[in-house]
Amino acid sequence: MSVNDQTVPEALDADQKRLHELGYAQELRRRMSGFSNFAVSFTIISILSGCLTLYGFGMNTGGPAVIVWGWPFVGIMTLFVGLAMIESTAIYALVVAMIVLFANPFWSYMVRRVGGG
Repeated sequence: MSVNDQTVPEALDADQKRLHELGYAQELRRRMSGFSNFAVSFTIISILSGCLTLYGFGMNTGGPAVIVWGWPFVGIMTLFVGLAMIESTAIYALVVAMIVLFANPFWSYMVRRVGGG
């Protein structure tokens, strides 16, 4: 039995009906393997891709000075962005730890002290 042979409930909206007419089922897979995670991370953060694509641009527009001083400057700015993200999201992990460990007074106290609460 193919997808087209199945009956479509009336509660489906127009997009789902159109997908069903085309033979597709609406689904969203929320799985990522370890290799897929590594591949995405390597593609986004890869130093080699940045070096190879921007080396010629840096040499043509500013010369060695842009390359020598540009990389450390951009690296420091990226570090600041990362630190800001850590600062803004660190509280959520502490809140979850407080909720999980709330039943034990000792661990609840320790989490509050470490988190500055």
